[in-house]
Amino acid sequence: MTISPERCSQLRKLHAQLTRQIHLLKENIQKVEREGVDSSIESLNTLKALQSSLSKIVTELEQCPPAEANAIPAQVPEARGARFWYPEEERAQEVQSINDEDE
Repeated sequence: MTISPERCSQLRKLHAQLTRQIHLLKENIQKVEREGVDSSIESLNTLKALQSSLSKIVTELEQCPPAEANAIPAQVPEARGARFWYPEEERAQEVQSINDEDE
């Protein structure tokens, strides 16, 4: 089953935004930890929630037809290289934990 082109476009934009936000949040958490301060629970929970959302978006994007080269927004190629910027094992564990939470 494929998703409508409009929905796929929205998912690609959201994917790019979430990828950037996760990257920035991870950088901020690492910076705070280098300064010797523990990361807040809120930051870690936010990171986990964003990664969970990103995982769901990636799963939904797999149902989309390939984007045409001229139809891709300028932000997406940058995000596409970072699509699985965290280790694949970690992604698999995250997807598994999401599935466990849903049950």
